[in-house]
Amino acid sequence: MSPVGDFVSQQYINTVSYFNTFYNAKKLYDEAVGEVESAEKRHREQGRGGQFEVPQQTVQKFNTVIEKCSRLLHQYPASKHADDAVLMIGKSYYHMRQNIQAERKFLELLSEFPNSGYIPEAQLLLAKTQRRMNKHSEAQISLENLVGRLESRSDRDIAALARIELGDIHRQDRNLEDAIEEFSLAIDTARDRTIRAEARYHLSRAYDDLEQYDIAFEEYSKVIDERPTNRVLFESQIARSKILSIQGKYEEGIDLLESLLSDLRLAEYVSRIELEAAHIYRDQGLLDDAIDQYVYVDTTHARTVVSTEAQYALASIYKETLGDYEKAKEYFEKVSRATPPSDLTRRAWARNDNLERYKKHKNEITRLDSVIAEQKVKLREVEEELANFNATSIPDSVITDTTTISDDVAGTMEHEQESSITDHPEEIQNQIVSDTHDLVRNYYELAGLFYIELEKPDSAAYYYASLSHNFPESQYAPQALYALGEIIRVVSDDETIGFVSELLFDTQFSQQDPEYRRKYVYELLIEKYPDTEFSIEAMRILDMDVPRAESDPLEEMYLQAEIALVENKYDDALHLLEYIARDTSGSHYSLQAYYTIGWMYENIFNVPDSAVAYYQRIVDGYPDTQFAAVVQNKVTAWHEHLAELERMEQEAEQTEEPEMEGIETAVEEVDEMPTPERGIPFPRPAEMREKEERPDTTRIRELNEN
Repeated sequence: MSPVGDFVSQQYINTVSYFNTFYNAKKLYDEAVGEVESAEKRHREQGRGGQFEVPQQTVQKFNTVIEKCSRLLHQYPASKHADDAVLMIGKSYYHMRQNIQAERKFLELLSEFPNSGYIPEAQLLLAKTQRRMNKHSEAQISLENLVGRLESRSDRDIAALARIELGDIHRQDRNLEDAIEEFSLAIDTARDRTIRAEARYHLSRAYDDLEQYDIAFEEYSKVIDERPTNRVLFESQIARSKILSIQGKYEEGIDLLESLLSDLRLAEYVSRIELEAAHIYRDQGLLDDAIDQYVYVDTTHARTVVSTEAQYALASIYKETLGDYEKAKEYFEKVSRATPPSDLTRRAWARNDNLERYKKHKNEITRLDSVIAEQKVKLREVEEELANFNATSIPDSVITDTTTISDDVAGTMEHEQESSITDHPEEIQNQIVSDTHDLVRNYYELAGLFYIELEKPDSAAYYYASLSHNFPESQYAPQALYALGEIIRVVSDDETIGFVSELLFDTQFSQQDPEYRRKYVYELLIEKYPDTEFSIEAMRILDMDVPRAESDPLEEMYLQAEIALVENKYDDALHLLEYIARDTSGSHYSLQAYYTIGWMYENIFNVPDSAVAYYQRIVDGYPDTQFAAVVQNKVTAWHEHLAELERMEQEAEQTEEPEMEGIETAVEEVDEMPTPERGIPFPRPAEMREKEERPDTTRIRELNEN
């Protein structure tokens, strides 16, 4: 063959090879996308939780697409399909959630092929990728540029999708008016009815957030009139049923859900529809029906996310409404063991821990009450025995005739008779004092648990009032009265108010308004414990003249640390607090500094092992203080986690030649255990931690206001 013929032949072969490679890459990409969509649907149908994972065989296909397209770009960089190949690589990374690589490829397309017809799609995907990476400001700029670019072009559906993303950013930032404007523009812009349905669904949610339920309900209904995806159709219908429930139209909500069960398009959402019915029964106050429905969902759709949600709802009903803490604990334990872990399982873990503490305190109070009663009976018996011994130990004839027995012999006789008494009053009395201290501490901690964690102020008031009345000499009594003063304003239960009234010796107490009750409790605190810090704080609250205490040289430094903390100058605050904590003069600011440092490591720096180290110093060095009572459970929980982690690691080391599946499971389980670097879910819920445990900076706010 001639050189010209060889050249033409080779060019033909190269062209055929090029198009075959590109065609195969395109076909493989479409297959992989179809597999992702099918797998996501199965994920929803099976009610699995956690982040959806792309199947491994699908990942392999995407990687093959990337390899083929990369080879084409290397061999034919000037090809007319080069921009398509770059976009296909970027989208493959996007579907695999490899965001950094996806972002790089989309940026490459925008810079290397500025006139490509794929620019709008690439810029939209770039913004979505940036949102995944929490680059919200960059995503917003990308979307605004895209919308501006498309104003004079015909890519209206891409523009509508961009406006939906922009609206969603505004909605997340709670700029709901701006969100509504973007969603409305998306509806007006979109040609595709499915995109229009998506935009209207987002618009409905914004009105829902504004609690404009009538408008939201109407907009959700319009979604159904478009051509929504099954997901959007389901979410819109469920939202309509929730609005009906909010408006008290429970029967209409149930009727709507029953109609959804017969819609074949929503077959994958049956479990969630059944769960929503249970929610409506609960909101309606039909607790028996709600419990039956939740149990049905739990058993019918076992080991799914929906089942876990049903268990959590059951636990909440038993805890909040029925006060059956044992049953609530049973369901919280189930939720806490659910896999994969989620925010729900972590919340259940914390609530289950609270119920464990409730059970422990209740059992301890019952046990100590019984033990102390037995000890008091025993003390009386020993004292009576000693009294009898003192009256009969030496015969009168011996006492009157001292010539017949020496003092040594008499002392020996008395010692021998006294040694027959095995218990001594002092020892029993000391044990009663020790056990009473433990009893009062359990009362105090149980009251705090009811108030802060279980959110039962009535029960908290009951225990605080019992403590302050029955144990007025206890170190916890002033604290109990102070807490009671704060709680009594919100307590409405007549039985609890009557109980508090009886204990506080004020027959008019229960008939007065909440502010009078609170003032009365504070005045009682000031009268009975005038020299305590709680009394001083009560005087401030009542606008009374507060006696000036001797100045503490560390007070000014602690005030500066508080100012730094409020201004988010955490390093400065930490430096000052560490200096205060090292002080050995006995200032109470040293203890406050220990607690504040621990709080900062836990809540600001997220270094729980360092937090526990400072909390441990409080528990060891100041065991009887309110700070020790607050942090004791955190310290215990941390050490329990570490012990469990060590146990699991030892078991893994002792297992000889485990099968691969077992190894993977063990690694996953160990990986889920909290470590000092990753942090642990301390027992107290985050919302209550911020309210109750944050170091008090009231003075700083007052100074700023003045």
